[in-house]
Amino acid sequence: MEIAIVVITHGASAVALCKTAEMIVGQQDNLAVLDFFPGENVDSLAIKISQSLKALNTDNGVLFLVDVFGGSPFNAAMLVSSEQQSADVVSGVNIPMLIDCFMDRNTVKTFSDLADVAKSSGIAGILSMTQDMEFNNQGEDL
Repeated sequence: MEIAIVVITHGASAVALCKTAEMIVGQQDNLAVLDFFPGENVDSLAIKISQSLKALNTDNGVLFLVDVFGGSPFNAAMLVSSEQQSADVVSGVNIPMLIDCFMDRNTVKTFSDLADVAKSSGIAGILSMTQDMEFNNQGEDL
């Protein structure tokens, strides 16, 4: 059950995020990566998204991973997702989120399970060394 994934960010970070995640888990198929640049707007980005979907297999759904809730990539993805049979938009895309989505999109039981994976792994990947991790202060190097 491979679910299509579309990653969209402001600037050129979508490509960099996906390339980094692919270094860890391997090259991904059924993936579109789009950047949103100055001079573009929500409508022009929605057209780019719709065109990119033509190259993807969306029979099992499409998960849009965007950078900022309420930003242009989010709004454009919301427009396009409303035309899809099974789609969701998750904001806050980061490398832990991508890694887990890439690894789990063939094995999740339902489409909404992959959205849950995106949210939980994105949050779980945010840690503070001093606030979230305990270190032995006996002179050991990290």
